Amino acid sequence: MFAVAAAAILVALALVIARAILGPTIFDRVLAGNTVGSLAIMLLAVVATNWWLRLPDAAALLPWGLFLSGISAVALTVAGWLGGKLVF
Repeated sequence: MFAVAAAAILVALALVIARAILGPTIFDRVLAGNTVGSLAIMLLAVVATNWWLRLPDAAALLPWGLFLSGISAVALTVAGWLGGKLVF
């Protein structure tokens, strides 16, 4: 369930970044910058909930939990970097 939520947020993030890059007006870029921040916070909430649910059972971490955590960390890093690039 968390993987589906994270995947949906990542797809939305990719579409918003495309709008920021290809947007013809400044309004498109401002809207995309705001949305990137919101999507990054939503992804962070999904990752935190995933971690909280896996905390009591250490066996649930390997192998898929570790894989999903790695993908989420990369996605949050990219979202933060692109969000900062959009703002500055």
